[in-house]
This record gives sequence, structure tokens and C-alpha cells, in this order.
Amino acid sequence: SEEVHVLSAKMVRHTSAPATLMRRHGRAVVDMMSERCPPITVQERLEQIGLGRYQLLLVACVGGAHFADNVELLAAMNTALSRTYGFSDGQRSLLPIVSSIGSAAGVLLGGPLSDCCGRKLVFVLGVITMMVVTMLIAGLPGDILSPPAVLALRFLRGFGKDMLKPAGIVLAVESCPLSARARVVLGIQMFFSLGYLVESLFILIIMPHFGETQSDNVHVYSGIMGLFPLMVLPGAAILSESPSFLAVKGDAQGCVEVLDHIARMNGQPPIRGSVIQAPSGSQQDSPLGWSGLVGPIRRLLLSHAGLVLMLGMMDSTYIFFRHGTSYLWKDLFRLLPGKNVSASLLNVIASMAPFVGILISERMLWIGVRQIAVILTAVASFALACLTEVHVRSSAWSLLGGIVLVKLTYCPLSTCISLIKAEAFPTEIRVFAFSFITLLAELTGMLGPMLVEVLREDEQAASWHRKQLNYYILVMMSSVMLCGLLTFIVPGRSGDGRPLRDFFQSRVYLKRVRSDGSL
Repeated sequence: SEEVHVLSAKMVRHTSAPATLMRRHGRAVVDMMSERCPPITVQERLEQIGLGRYQLLLVACVGGAHFADNVELLAAMNTALSRTYGFSDGQRSLLPIVSSIGSAAGVLLGGPLSDCCGRKLVFVLGVITMMVVTMLIAGLPGDILSPPAVLALRFLRGFGKDMLKPAGIVLAVESCPLSARARVVLGIQMFFSLGYLVESLFILIIMPHFGETQSDNVHVYSGIMGLFPLMVLPGAAILSESPSFLAVKGDAQGCVEVLDHIARMNGQPPIRGSVIQAPSGSQQDSPLGWSGLVGPIRRLLLSHAGLVLMLGMMDSTYIFFRHGTSYLWKDLFRLLPGKNVSASLLNVIASMAPFVGILISERMLWIGVRQIAVILTAVASFALACLTEVHVRSSAWSLLGGIVLVKLTYCPLSTCISLIKAEAFPTEIRVFAFSFITLLAELTGMLGPMLVEVLREDEQAASWHRKQLNYYILVMMSSVMLCGLLTFIVPGRSGDGRPLRDFFQSRVYLKRVRSDGSL
């Protein structure tokens, strides 16, 4: 017995036959009310359209935004800012904290806004915020920007860059065929991994001393960082809203138009020829006020509290590991005795590792996303255990080998966790759930850089004591090991390419919306 909830309006396919969006077994169904075009779910229609130019544009835009974030080396930027603007020790310790708080605020607000107003809107707003704030640091002279003003701008940059990430990932997941979902997210992460390489090249050219000397120009560095989000904006303007989001909101016309836009870009025939404007009463209104933001929170906590908690722990351990180790690498390179090999050059070589990790993981997709995640966490744990040995850290090439092994896991592990989070929840609350879990992770992840600042005496790498350094590396190793365990035991089949659910559950009654919008 199929329970159907008709959500929408009147459209035509070369005739006057109406078309509707229906709810069937928790998924949105497009019904053209024609024998030539049988009812089909939004996901099935995307599978028919297949992978093509639209998904490539989507990967370039969402991946480009991730690239724009990752191309900035946080540790070097914070060191350069604290030196350039004369930060006190207390203010210097606040730099990673305010960035993380901004990230948490962006995630907290961006999730409900995406489920209420749309994925594309939040994504574009995040890109614009990141671009404007970075350009302000680059363009305003040092006598205008005080340390509190710099802290405020770093807060806003964190806000923008993390507001767009869940919206962008979910927009990509909801706009591609199931068979290509993992590869699309891997493509986005490939851009993210390229950010490590380009970041290291810019550090080598512009800030070879990782921000510790006067010759490292933070204004030039910030100006270049601001160009990357600017390059993303034209492509983002071409993107369409998620068809699954429009279906859930009852926008039949918008949903079919987006599916047709994707089909045309991919060289496939559209689902209909023309669309009649939907009557005003036929589309579900999306509340934009307080209830529109609080509603997703209430539904999420009532229906998925246990799953959210477990996924939050999984993501938190990964973010803590990635942020904490990323903040450490430049210190380990700077601590090499003799300095026969440039620390900046070693950083460039190590930054190729995430890209290689993506290529290796793409070949391993056949074994399953969760299995890949467990293998990756085991590799990272082994490499970190090796880095606790002084003789490993004292040799440039053994140190480089250990760091490369750890960085190989960054982007593939992020891909696995993102797919598990995105597939675990229905479209109605998908971005908010994704964002809420990411928020829990960001709050934990900010402890990694904070712990670095607490354990070392100042911003110089030489201020590390051997005991404190080993303790910090062991904490990172324990975190990634726990991440692997949680990835394996999370209940359900999310992450393994399951069809996306659009609604919480099917209804036990049948509703139809007539062409005039009445029930």
C-alpha cells in the first residue's frame, strides 16, 4: 500500500495534463499524470540524467570554496598577524579561539537557514563573507586595524567559511545520481586537497619563515587568499537550488525546472516542455521566522538524538585530529636539527599527500566507505606513533614520511564522514543535522590549536619541550583511533550509497491538491 501526499501544483507536458509532486515511502515523486511519463522519484530522475557537465560545475564551485578555505595555513597566518599587529600573549592565544567560535556560529546559523531558505543562498553568502573579510585584512593599513578589530575579522572569516561547507556538500549530494555520489564528494575533497599544495607554495614564496619574521608579508598573503572566493562566485551564480529541497518545500515548478536545467546541461531531454505558473495556494509556505529556524531543531532532537550524538563524537574526533595535527607540522619542520633541507620545501612535498590520498581512495570505493575510513584511521595512528620517536623527528626524510602518511588520510577520511552524515537524515533536516554535528566537531576541534598554544611557551617552534610534544602527538593518535572505531559502529547503512530520504515518514492518509490549489 503506497501512501501518497501530493504537495504541489499544475504543470503541462505539451498538453493540459497536470503534474504533481507526491510523497511516497518518505521520498518525493514527480508525477506528470501521463502514460508517457510514469511517476518517478527525484533521485531516480537524477539517475536517469546521469553524471555530466552540471555535476562538474558543482564540484568546481563547492570544491573551489573548500579550496579557498584550505589554501590559508592557519598556523602561519596567526603567527604573522600576532607579529604584525603587536598582539599580547593573551591576544595571540585568542586567535585560534575566535576563528573556531566564528566557525561554530556559522555552522549553527547556516544549517537551519539552509533547510529553511535553500542550500544555494547560504552557500553564496558564505563565499561572499569569506572574500570580503580577507580583502579587508589585506587592504586596510596596520594603523587602522587594532588587535580587537583583527580578532573580529578572523571571527567573521570563520563564520563565512564554515557556514557554506554543509550547504555546499548537501547541495552536491542532492544534485547528483546515487551511483556517482561518492565520486562527486571525492572530487570536492580533491579541490580541498589541492589547497594544501597551493598553500605550501604560497608559504614558500610569500612567508617562507611561517610568519615569524618581518619579511613575511601578511597583507600580500591575505590579498591572494581573498582572490580565490572571488573566483568561485560566477560559477555559483549558475548553480541551481537542490531539487530535493524544492520538492520537500512543495515547489513543483521549481523542482521540475531544476531537473530540466540539469538534464539540458548534461545533454539529456527535459521532463516536460513548458510549465504553467503554480496557483498561489498550492505551494507549501516555508516559515522564515523563529519557528522556521527552531522547527528543524525540535524535529532533529525528537527523532534522531542518539544518531546525532554518535555521529557528533565521530566527527569531533576527526576534526580534533585534523586541526591539531595541521597546527603541528610547521613546528616539526622548524625543529629539524641542522636545517640542511628547507622547512618550506618539506612542507610543499608533504602537501601533495592529501591529493594522492584522494586518488588511492577512489580506487578503493568498491570495498565500502566505512571500511575505507577504518583503514585510513589505522594508517594515521601508525604514522603518529612513529612520530613520537625522537630519531624519527630528527631526520628530514623520516619526519616527512610520517607526516605524508598522516596527511594522506585527511581528505578521504573527510569524504567518508561527510557521506555518512549526509545520507543519515531526510531532506527536511539534512543540512541542519549535518551542521549540528559539524558544530559539535568544531567546538572540539578548536581544542587542538589551543592545546598547542598552552603546551609551548611562545609562538616559536623552539619553545616546545620534548615531553609536552610527545604528549600532544599521543593525544592526536588516540583521537584518530577513536574516530575509526566510531565510524565502524555507527548504526544504519548511511555512507554506503543508500537512496536519500526526503521526509521523516510516510503518512497514512492520501491528500491531493487540485489545480486551483484546494484540497
